[in-house]
Formats: sequence, C-alpha cells, structure tokens
Amino acid sequence: MFIVMQLESKFNMMWSGILYILPIIGFFYWNNLLWCYLFGILTISCFFLGCLIVMLINIALSPKHQTGATAMKTIAEMDAFHNLLMKGYVIKATNTKKYVKYPLVFTRMVDGALQNLLDLVFQDFVGLWLDELAFNSEQIINNMKQDIWGAIQTLHDRLSKVDHTKLVVCSIVNKITFHFEKIRIAQTASAQGDDPVFILSTHLMSPTAELDYLKKVSELYILLLLPPCYSLAPMKYLLREILACKSKYVYI
Repeated sequence: MFIVMQLESKFNMMWSGILYILPIIGFFYWNNLLWCYLFGILTISCFFLGCLIVMLINIALSPKHQTGATAMKTIAEMDAFHNLLMKGYVIKATNTKKYVKYPLVFTRMVDGALQNLLDLVFQDFVGLWLDELAFNSEQIINNMKQDIWGAIQTLHDRLSKVDHTKLVVCSIVNKITFHFEKIRIAQTASAQGDDPVFILSTHLMSPTAELDYLKKVSELYILLLLPPCYSLAPMKYLLREILACKSKYVYI
C-alpha cells in the first residue's frame, strides 16, 4: 500500500511537471521562439553535464584517497614532535635541580642561613602562584634568587665602605638627639597648656606623602642594588609598587 502511494505521488509530480512545461513550450512556439527554448535547455544541460564529466574524470585519474593512512602519519609526526619537546624539557628540568653555588658574602654559616631564608621566602610567597602561571618556574625562581643574592652582595660591598665610627658617633647620635628634642618641645608646650605639636618631616605629613617617599626609596634600591634589567620601566614600576605598598608601608 505504501509503495502504491509513493508511485502515485511520483506520477502526480511528473504529470504536474508536464503540465507546467507544455504551456511554456506553447508560448515559445506561438511567438516563434521555440529555438530559444531549445537553446536554453541545451546550454543548461551542457553546463551540468560538463561539470559532472570533469568531476568524474578527475576522480578517475586521481590516486586512491587514503584517509586513514594520512591521519596515522600525522599522528605519528605529532607524537615524534611531542617526544622531542618533552625530551628537551626533561634535560632542562634536570639542570635546574643542580645546586647553585652563590658567592661568599659574610661567612659560610651566615650565608647558609640567608640562603635558607631566601628558599623559604620564595617557596611560600612566590612559588605558590608562580607554579600555576609560568613554565619551568624553578629556573625562574633560581634566577630571582641569584639576583637577590647579588643585591645582598652589592649592599654588603657598599656598607663596607662606610665609616662605621662616624656613622654611629655622629649621624645616628645626631638623629636620635634631634628626635628627643622634638619630643621635649612637644612636652613643654603641653605643660604650658598649649596644644602639643610634634614636628614631623615633610614626607610624613600625610599617608600619600609617605607612600611617595617610600616609592622613591624603593626606586633607589632597584637602581643601586639589582641588575640593570630590573631598571626597565615595567619591571621597575612593578617592583617599586610591591616594595613600597606591600612591604615598607605595611611594616614600617
């Protein structure tokens, strides 16, 4: 029954197509344009038949299409490239595990304690977030440790050139004396019934001025102690903000 219905629907479609074509042929025949109709039909037929023949010739002359073999070859090449990358990565990882020998600054005992302190600081405050953001973070941390150790060595060399006697006897004593004088002046004013006014330095008049002063001090630390690569604008500003806002301003 279903087959009969399909045949009937196809027959109806063919009959409707013939009914559409006959008026068109009659129109062209009545106006002596039947040759235009035939020419159009032949042109369209040749166009589609020509494309079909070209495609068949191309398929017949082309080599057999091997999708599976090409995919397997591509996968093999990708695996080889991946193994090459991982092999290089393993070599670098083994190199980073080697002990880094730092130059002697103070004594072996003091240097060992400072190095252990640096290891703990970088492990707790840097390694926690750097491992998730950077590739081969151990090498980066080792490079940063070397730079910090170089800054410690530079600071030690600069401090060794300072006259310690003059620093303690003159500079520190004068600063402490001046500080106590300001306290005494404030206490005297309070005893006389006036509002006690403690004379502050210009960079301590407001939190903003203090923060700007700490930023300038941090820039001097970076320029004088760290390697020249840290003096570039992006890195310098980043370290300045970290030292001033998250270290000095919080703990001083």
